[in-house]
Amino acid sequence: MKRILSILLVLSLMLLQAIPVLAENGDDDDLEIEEIVENVDLDDEEKPSLSDEDLAELEKIGQSLDSFEFEPYNVNTGSLEINPNLPANVINILLIGLDSRAEDLQDNADKNSVKHADVQIILSLNPEDQVNPIKLTSFLRDTLVEIPTSNGYMKSKITNSYGYYENRIFHDFPDRTLQTINHNFEMNVQYYVAINFYGVVAIIDSMGGIDVDLNEGEAYHINAYIDKNAGKMLNTYDTKERKAARQKLKVEAGVQHLDGLQALMYARIRSSLKKKYDSDINGDWGRTARTRHLLDLLMQKALDKSSGISLLDLFSECLDYVSTNLNPSTVWDLMTKVLQSGITSRLGEENATLISQFRIPMDQNRSGKKAWSYETVNGDSVVFMNSKNFQESVEMLHEFIYGRYYPAK
Repeated sequence: MKRILSILLVLSLMLLQAIPVLAENGDDDDLEIEEIVENVDLDDEEKPSLSDEDLAELEKIGQSLDSFEFEPYNVNTGSLEINPNLPANVINILLIGLDSRAEDLQDNADKNSVKHADVQIILSLNPEDQVNPIKLTSFLRDTLVEIPTSNGYMKSKITNSYGYYENRIFHDFPDRTLQTINHNFEMNVQYYVAINFYGVVAIIDSMGGIDVDLNEGEAYHINAYIDKNAGKMLNTYDTKERKAARQKLKVEAGVQHLDGLQALMYARIRSSLKKKYDSDINGDWGRTARTRHLLDLLMQKALDKSSGISLLDLFSECLDYVSTNLNPSTVWDLMTKVLQSGITSRLGEENATLISQFRIPMDQNRSGKKAWSYETVNGDSVVFMNSKNFQESVEMLHEFIYGRYYPAK
């Protein structure tokens, strides 16, 4: 079972679900929030643990990971407003999707370009949960929250929580994004993984691409989105070999093989470019469904021994595109525990899925009424929840991850 860090990197692909291809419009009426929680139907049979052979392979890989020349970002945990009342058996990691097309996050290659945390997802790992050890909670990028500043808190979109601009240079500051999540949602998130477009494509290419069952509209839009939106990446990421190997997809329904860039576009499709394909694309809800489906396919491929994927090669390939305060050995330890929960027993099941999900804002509050609305704040269109709905979202988030609400005070 030599797929530890690849699982975390593949989970980062979920960051794709809210990175827009076309400009987001706050007055867009077709935005539909997916169901609050998607549960996986599992039987009550005992889940198998890892074999001695698997554990030996994990130990070997764990020792190898420390050889990587990688210096984690140093987060000041004392300023994160951590909720001390939350159970310690669940480890929460914030996955951050940056609207950056820099080729190397480690070198901060685009210092003059402001980066937004367009996607924020809490990855919750609970090795003691044999049913759902992996949970994902996503936050809509335009959600109005309180963001900490040196002068208190300001009301703004959650996407604006990452970094700051000073002396004409943008400074990455993931500490503030972590603090924003904890302050608003009474959480205890201390770890993060940030990734950009190049990282997503590199991960999938390193896995040899992925086979996806497409409808006709999806196949058409993957081709169209690459032609319309991928110019810079085509010129900087592509090699002669990648360009020669990539072929336009057949505009028809069926299983087709996608390389990294095609899979990125598959997960980013949101707006239909042809009326005849409106139902195939299905707006933002369709985009999140496609991303979830892609994530499951990639996770299953990463966990499958017969795939021939080299974890160490994958990790080495993708380090330049990832910023995190986790060191490799910590990730190895976390994912080993998750694998021992028995999650791999679902591989091969029909319509198998390895994750459960929650989303903020909720579609409806506890009374069955719409939980959010579009409002204008400081000239920006934002996703607004009144105080009652916001508090309910905090409570239901805790219930999803922990089973009940744990107030911070």
